[in-house]
Amino acid sequence: MAVVAVVGLFLAAAIPSTLASCNGYNMTVQQIVSCKDSVIEFRDNKLILEEVDNKCFLKVVGPIIINNDFDSAKVTLQVSRGGVPVINAVHDMCNRDRDIMAQHLAALGYTCPMSKGVITPDPVDITSHVNMLQMMRGVWIINADARHDVGKSCVKAQIKITK
Repeated sequence: MAVVAVVGLFLAAAIPSTLASCNGYNMTVQQIVSCKDSVIEFRDNKLILEEVDNKCFLKVVGPIIINNDFDSAKVTLQVSRGGVPVINAVHDMCNRDRDIMAQHLAALGYTCPMSKGVITPDPVDITSHVNMLQMMRGVWIINADARHDVGKSCVKAQIKITK
């Protein structure tokens, strides 16, 4: 689930809304703001929890725009819940040999180098993690800053998970 969170966190201009549910849980995107001139940009995106055939999926709805070709993406990720830091890490999203997040993204079909264009991500099956949603209830603040060989990407997001 953290992988989609990282991918889903380079969102910009999302409209706050309550979204579909999974096992009775809802996700509300309360605010998403990206930095100016981001290499990776999301427009009018939403995160959706959806139940299909007794399976739970996390979907990013809306296009992900890659504004420039890039070969590197070193991401500083800070995540907190209720003001308490949960994650403070640096990931090399293009180093599949050494970074677990890069391995997860590669499993989803995203590897470096990335070419300029539009990506529409496939839903990610989080059925095996659905029991963790109870522990994830609350307001999450996510700050992600990426440095690429051709510029930067960043996002600040606030997401609320409720039952």
